[in-house]
Amino acid sequence: MIQSRNHPERYAIIAGNGHFPFLVLEAAHDQGIKPLVVAIKEEASPEALNAGE
Repeated sequence: MIQSRNHPERYAIIAGNGHFPFLVLEAAHDQGIKPLVVAIKEEASPEALNAGE
């Protein structure tokens, strides 16, 4: 049986400053996805980096 997916196997978030990266991470985690987080140096918070892979 072939199972369909409603989301890609993997995706990445390019995180800058602010709260938006956390909203995206929360939505991803709610769907069982742990995205790769790429941070903009000296812009993204360390918490955003630790929330992804």
